[in-house]
Amino acid sequence: MTTYDGTTWRRAETGAVKTATATLAAGTVTVADAAITANSVIRVAQKTSGGTPGALFISAKVTATSFTITSTNAADTSVVQYDVVTY
Repeated sequence: MTTYDGTTWRRAETGAVKTATATLAAGTVTVADAAITANSVIRVAQKTSGGTPGALFISAKVTATSFTITSTNAADTSVVQYDVVTY
């Protein structure tokens, strides 16, 4: 069964899925999220190009605190969309 509480989709068998956006500054952004666990899966994609876009990746994940999205280009100021699946 899938339910939606206005910001988060939940599937009984997978946990919570959160989708949001963030804007890179000098090719990086740290997203505060107290729900991050060691098993959280984070997907990231460019939503709107800015600066000189590069390839996106998750460069850090701190349990119960945050995660960092980084571009391979320090001149990247794109808006990125991320999905966090928390188990």
